[in-house]
Formats: sequence, structure tokens, C-alpha cells
Amino acid sequence: MEYGRDKINKALMIAASIIFIVLVLFVIVFYTYYYRIDKGEPNVDTGYIEIYDWTASYDGKEYKVSLPDTFDISEGKQVILKSTLPSKIEGSKMIDFYNSLDGDVYINGQLRYSYDNISYRILGGIVKQFHSFIEIGPSDENGTVTIVSRGGYNDKFEASRVYVGSSFGLLKRIVDENLLFFI
Repeated sequence: MEYGRDKINKALMIAASIIFIVLVLFVIVFYTYYYRIDKGEPNVDTGYIEIYDWTASYDGKEYKVSLPDTFDISEGKQVILKSTLPSKIEGSKMIDFYNSLDGDVYINGQLRYSYDNISYRILGGIVKQFHSFIEIGPSDENGTVTIVSRGGYNDKFEASRVYVGSSFGLLKRIVDENLLFFI
């Protein structure tokens, strides 16, 4: 009986060794191809920029503001933020800002995005913050971006920084800023 077990153990060791050798060869071939033969760099746009020079219309007055900034935006009030888009927009880009209120986003006076918290109730609490992404293109260069945020049940509203970039670049920025949270 011992003799039969040794044969099985020996066969299992040989099979495990062959599988290990095949895996090692696969890894060596893959990395050799990837790092030595395929010298092409990935063509992924990871760029983004922050939009500055904001003007806020609030309580009938107009102010120059730096984002992030906080406003008292209780029921019935609204804040209108305006700035200028970059002078050079190559290909398809997006605007990204962190939001938690009802509102609209206009590019050159044209409604591009609207969010109504009542229609999109997110379970788990009263106020949920989220990233808003709005597509823009070369025709929007030097255009005016207007963000209208309407109060509902909040006492304070924090207008976050606004970024323009590729979808991958904006996603990379969000992950980089929140890396510890994701870990």
C-alpha cells in the first residue's frame, strides 16, 4: 500500500512542477513582449485643469469667489456661479464638480445638465454628494460655464472646485484624492 501512495504523490509533484514551469514561462514571455518588444506608450489622456476666476450671484449681489466656498442656501435661495472655460479644448472633455443640491449647468447659455434631488432620491440618508460630469468639446472653447444650485433642505452649500479634463484624467484625479478612502 505504501508503494501505491508514493506513485500518486510523485505524479502530483510532477504535475504541480509542470504547471509551475508553464506559468513561469508564460509570465516571462508576457513581460518580455510587453516591456521589450511592444515599446508603444499607451495613448491615454490623463490631463485635467481647475477652472478659476469664479463670480457668484447670491442674494441679489455679485461677488468674486475662490472655490471651494460656502453659501447659506436654505429653502428658496440659489447661488449662480459663472466662469470661463479654457481657450483650448482638444477632443471630447468633461467638466467635473462635487455636488449635493438640485441645480442646472449651462454652457454658453445652453442647458447641458440638470439634477433634481427629488426625482433621483438616493437611499441611505437625506443628502448624498456626487460628482457631476458634463461633456464639452472644441465648440465650447472660451465659453461661459454657469452652475445654478438651488436650496432645499440644507442650511449651507459648499461649492467645490471645478475641473475640466478627459474622463480618464478626471477619474484618476478623484482616485488620487481619495486613495486612502479606497484602501
